[in-house]
Amino acid sequence: MGARHNRTSTARRAVAVCALGVVMTGSVAAIVSRRLPENLASVPVAVLLGLPSLCLAWWALRRDDDELAFTGSLPDKAQQLAREVHNHWVMERRHRGLEDPAPMPLPLTRASQHLVPEMTPPVDLTDGSEHPADLYERIPTRRLVVLGDGGSGKSVFLIRLVIDLAAKGRQGDSPVPFLVSLATWNPSLPLRDWLVDELTSSFRTLTQPIELGADRVTCAEALLLDHSLILVLDGLDEVPAEHRRSVFERLDNELGADLGVVVACRTDAYADLVHGVPGNPMMLKGAAGVVLGRPDPTTVERYLAHRADGTVAAVQRWQPVIDRLGTSDTLGLALRSPLLISLTNAVYNPRRSWHLSALRPPSELVALGSVEAIERHLLDQVVTAAYHPSDARHHRCRWERDPERVRAWFCYLASVMSVHPGPVPDRAYWYLEERVPRPIIGALVALCTAVFTGVPTGVLASVYTGAGGALATAAVAGAVAGVVTGTLAASGTAHSPGWSAPLFAFLGAPGRMLADAIGIRAPAGAARYWLALRGKLPWHLPQFLHDAHEHHGMLRRVGKAYEFRHRSVQLRLAEGVNS
Repeated sequence: MGARHNRTSTARRAVAVCALGVVMTGSVAAIVSRRLPENLASVPVAVLLGLPSLCLAWWALRRDDDELAFTGSLPDKAQQLAREVHNHWVMERRHRGLEDPAPMPLPLTRASQHLVPEMTPPVDLTDGSEHPADLYERIPTRRLVVLGDGGSGKSVFLIRLVIDLAAKGRQGDSPVPFLVSLATWNPSLPLRDWLVDELTSSFRTLTQPIELGADRVTCAEALLLDHSLILVLDGLDEVPAEHRRSVFERLDNELGADLGVVVACRTDAYADLVHGVPGNPMMLKGAAGVVLGRPDPTTVERYLAHRADGTVAAVQRWQPVIDRLGTSDTLGLALRSPLLISLTNAVYNPRRSWHLSALRPPSELVALGSVEAIERHLLDQVVTAAYHPSDARHHRCRWERDPERVRAWFCYLASVMSVHPGPVPDRAYWYLEERVPRPIIGALVALCTAVFTGVPTGVLASVYTGAGGALATAAVAGAVAGVVTGTLAASGTAHSPGWSAPLFAFLGAPGRMLADAIGIRAPAGAARYWLALRGKLPWHLPQFLHDAHEHHGMLRRVGKAYEFRHRSVQLRLAEGVNS
């Protein structure tokens, strides 16, 4: 039902925009192309002819709002959301390769009392790595803190928790989990406003209005107010250090005690947060705490062997590595980290029917002299392994032919993302503005605005005048639009990604729609194409990000944001950018 509503909404909005465009563009054409005051009557005539279009636009937008209203009950909406959440994270788990063939189990221990006080009565928190939802439901306050070292598998644990809880929510008898990264929160925004924005951006049907008592609110707001959600908040340690304490304090104070909360953080960062101010410890009230441990050698051996292609030769490739598991050897120490185990698997284990002769031998890890050297080596090879050319791929990728160019693009993206810590929204191209000189942005915006405004305006003006008048109209409209938008872009007056929408709507909706279709309507769109022209980024950036996420495991997605598969990968790639 939600998909049908979205398609209907999109169609009606398109009708409205086109209808308004006919009126506005026709009026501009009449004013510019006629010789005033001799033919001044053409202006009101153009407006009168456009009145039916205005009525059509009003009807489309009004019907859109009315039909989007959710007529069911709030529990019905929660059950629908649980299905969407479950399907989304099952698919995301597949994209990340977490079920190939099964996730690696990690031991759980109760967090130290100086970080998370023991609950009264005590709750057994050691049995839950296989079914995290069972562990969570044993906590009467529904508040949990998940700790661990960097790369210990906290995000994987949260995904499994969300899938398990959403599966229960589909039955309509439990709250719905919502996983989001705290690094995307701007602390200047109210917490609930940010949560509502993240909810509606991730699940568009939550924008539907619903009656809640005497009020009419969005479904996202209603679910928050009704405590029908469990907030699963990842990446507390990725929040800038200067904001981390205030963010944690606001979580504790602004979220109601009846709202379920799960927070994940690195153990050292959480300890600094709790005891950062002597004599004033800060803790999440009523929360239980667990720490993710390290897998035992048998678990690691089984994990790596099961991800081989099953042949004796494939398993024997791993024997030099397996012999060092659980020892004090450098490689044995390195493969205590779930992150390095995962990277080792990604680099050395074949996918589908890759021929073993085309793969690097895992035994080369034995010769590396330190844990840091092993980590750097794996991080350096992860892009090449992810884009390994193979005829056996079900998905043919245009970028597989040149892994080095792909690596250069990822290095550049990593450098941009490192300047702006945290996940990057999938269309946050305005970050790219900072990498291009303002005069160049202004010139590109002016040129594109002139073309995409002048051409449709000239075509519509030909209805009122001949070819000569239409050409003059196109030139004037394009020049005016180009000068204004180019000047604004070059001066940096407007940074919002949608800043040019009102101006484009006035100068001609067709021009706006064409420019928006190729992503060049805002200054950041011009910056994106300039960087592609210089080889810093691919021409089809949205498709590249989508492909990297769905088919190569280089990016992961949390809500509306992309991020690298691990922050260590991002930092290592960022080091590869030439100044």
